[in-house]
Amino acid sequence: MKKCLFLCTCLMLSVLITHTSLKVHAEEEIIKKNLITITDNVEVKRGATMTYPTVFTLKKGTRVYVRDTFAGSDGSKWVSVVTHGYKSGWALLEKFEVPSPEAGRKAFITDQVDIRRGAHWGYEPVASLQKGMVVTQADTFMTFSGQLWHKVDTGRKQGWLESQYFQNYMDYYGKGSISVKNGVIRKGASMDYSVKAALSQGTEVNTFVKFLNSRGEIWYHVKTPKGMYGWINSAEMSARPL
Repeated sequence: MKKCLFLCTCLMLSVLITHTSLKVHAEEEIIKKNLITITDNVEVKRGATMTYPTVFTLKKGTRVYVRDTFAGSDGSKWVSVVTHGYKSGWALLEKFEVPSPEAGRKAFITDQVDIRRGAHWGYEPVASLQKGMVVTQADTFMTFSGQLWHKVDTGRKQGWLESQYFQNYMDYYGKGSISVKNGVIRKGASMDYSVKAALSQGTEVNTFVKFLNSRGEIWYHVKTPKGMYGWINSAEMSARPL
């Protein structure tokens, strides 16, 4: 009888240890990967218990990089995270999920730059992008140091690009007309670029791209009646579909 009880106890301990090791292994699988918050006001603590002070909070949909995991004595599971703003701390794992690939969004490349085999400047280049190219996003990854990288598709090649070269834009094809006394056409999509031409109110233009710049301004890439290409602020023209 004692032998039977001993064998049962050993079997139960073996199952418990195996189950625990699997859980720990499963938690370790997310180290060096990304998670995304599923609720608002996720508290990030200085340490891996609720008794530590809150150092900052995260909004729903915030992507983070996982540096480590920790299981508390009360059964709680914690992750050490770093954000795109280089902030770091500990948060409850239950507040996160693995993000879906961020695919399909398009962007306007802001400077000549190489795309790389991985999400770090140490990886070898796979292609060179020219300033003004439009690419399609295939995925996103945040690095240990908080840098955000996008995997982009040029139509011929795929590679990784740091977010500073990647600006959102929206497809738009149609007609437009200047809605102010003098609409200013510029070389680029901000007031920092030099003026190419001024168009009088009512002038018709073809529109190709509706672009959101880093200041939150919307600009149109247009072709003037004389065949000139340039950018105009959305406040200076009205656009309509073809």
